[in-house]
Amino acid sequence: MGPTARWLFSRPRMGDALVTVLALFCCSALAPQESHKDERLGFKVRAPRGWEPIPLRSDEQWIVGRYRSTKTDTAVLETSGYDREHNPELQIVAFVHRKAAPSKAPEAEKKPGEEETPGASGDPKKPKPPKIYRDYQEYMRETYGRGHFVEKEESGTHAGLPVTKLEIKAEAETWRAEMRVIAWVYSTEVADIAVQIEVMADSLKKHRAAIDDVLKSFTVIPRTLPLETAATEASFLSTVELAKLPPAERKQKKIEAQTREWEKITGALTEGWTASEVDGIYVVSHVDNNFAKKLVEQIHAIYGWLDTNLPEVGKFEHARPPIVRICADREEENTFRNGSGSYWEAGTHLVTHKGSKDWWDTEWDQIGSRALGIWFQERDPKLWAALPSWLQIGLNQVVGGARMQSGKLVFKMGDMEEWFRGYYPSVKDDSMSVRTLFTLTDEDFSSVAQQGDGNIWWQAVSLTRFFVEARSKKTRQLLTDYMGNLNQVLGELESKDGKDKDKPPPKNEEEEEKLFKQRQDWLKSQERALLDQSLARTFPGWSPVDWKNLDREFRRSL
Repeated sequence: MGPTARWLFSRPRMGDALVTVLALFCCSALAPQESHKDERLGFKVRAPRGWEPIPLRSDEQWIVGRYRSTKTDTAVLETSGYDREHNPELQIVAFVHRKAAPSKAPEAEKKPGEEETPGASGDPKKPKPPKIYRDYQEYMRETYGRGHFVEKEESGTHAGLPVTKLEIKAEAETWRAEMRVIAWVYSTEVADIAVQIEVMADSLKKHRAAIDDVLKSFTVIPRTLPLETAATEASFLSTVELAKLPPAERKQKKIEAQTREWEKITGALTEGWTASEVDGIYVVSHVDNNFAKKLVEQIHAIYGWLDTNLPEVGKFEHARPPIVRICADREEENTFRNGSGSYWEAGTHLVTHKGSKDWWDTEWDQIGSRALGIWFQERDPKLWAALPSWLQIGLNQVVGGARMQSGKLVFKMGDMEEWFRGYYPSVKDDSMSVRTLFTLTDEDFSSVAQQGDGNIWWQAVSLTRFFVEARSKKTRQLLTDYMGNLNQVLGELESKDGKDKDKPPPKNEEEEEKLFKQRQDWLKSQERALLDQSLARTFPGWSPVDWKNLDREFRRSL
């Protein structure tokens, strides 16, 4: 079981932003600003005046500096006639001289534009351990989010250092403009340092002089900070180890870990960003305080509803609120998310932006569903992973779509759900029965979903809304009872298979990743028993007439 892929209308987070290359210069006449200095690696390089430094993700392993223009270049796609925009960006990537891990068999190459999909829960899949890249070109092959090739390469020297000069071309595609990446890779005593600049191909000529100025500004400076950080296995805190602690001690450990994470974030603030605690929630922001307060109010309201309506989920557990990062707009958020690999928010991080309403107003839905996922992961991650597909999807849409109105949380129907209600006029007659939805495995659900008409998605959301908003207290209680029974059956199956017995905790992320995979495989093997037994306990002794009456009540709610 576990998180189900978002098979329909997945969030267009990274569609337009390139996964890991960044760039520079909207105007070649820009005067340089103060140098970007790195006293750990011992170099400095000029960045464009007026450009905004982009914060680095806390999990970043390779990128050591990033800047983004506030101005935008535009190109018209010949294939479609549509305009595409791009804010030129600069990225500095460091490859510290160390022994690379043995190469594994390469993964199947993704199609252009294809990305990993987060779980239906809105919460991330378990992140992979960071990879060791042997050189810049390998880094580009595995992190650049589209097809490309090296158009020109030459070797030389600069400032007494060996340097490799590369010009990389990414061809135009149906929905993306042709791009150019100009990169110089400097070989210093401690690292190979790539300074790369990405612009639209149509804009390269006007930026060329400024690009050359930046690349030629690279200079070695004395190193005054230690090369390696103190991140070792000794500081690794396993979730398995954490689960063995009593609730009060586990709460303290989790709060301490989040505080350390917050200190790390605030210690790396870039110009224009603020960090503060807003009503008990850590917020790092590039927007006005009023928006931050509104967002915090929304998170507290969702947490409050979950605490009240799902009290048996992790009954004695403390759910830490998210660490919130608010970007100025969607493009800035895309840039922040793009790093040295695909990024899904981990732990208690919630990343969003302040922007205008899209075609579908999805941003507040994402905030809500992410808050829901964090609450569940904090209270009972095993139960969250075991929820059937229809219920994970339904909770994300219904709870994620809730909005504050006159100081009260209201479960508004989202734009996409409204659209489906109008699109399926006959859904009352041909929708799947309530009982059938309860019996669908992940594979069953995905098989129906692959038909592509969206009907199963709509039914999953509508059934969840039916339970959440039912006038009858008895009907509303069914959802709470089902989760309690699901959790009880899960515990019994774990005990039967010895999954509840103490085992040596993992020593590092790699070992924990292995345990996570084993857990997912076990859940899949127990899925049928878990669904059938939970259903039987929630609806004991129900006759065909009882189910028919529930179906009738459900359809009347549509």
